[in-house]
Amino acid sequence: MSTLAPSRRAAVFAKNLPDIAPWFARVSADLEAAGIAVQAVPRGRDIALADQQAAMAGCGLVVVLGGDGTFLAAARAAGRTWGEQNGAA
Repeated sequence: MSTLAPSRRAAVFAKNLPDIAPWFARVSADLEAAGIAVQAVPRGRDIALADQQAAMAGCGLVVVLGGDGTFLAAARAAGRTWGEQNGAA
């Protein structure tokens, strides 16, 4: 059984909508004030899963701002990213 090292990085998945922008700014500011670096994860139909996984590498927290599709995309990328980092195929 592997253990994850503590991380001071968070991946933020946000749907690309104007009304999400203020939430993204607020969440990012709150995390950064707590000493957690924020990594915005590219989101969209034209973004490859590998690009999302690369953005999430080393993150210990995922914040999702959006709906079901955004949540599912974040879960898929997180599962593959953290699975690969811990020896799962």
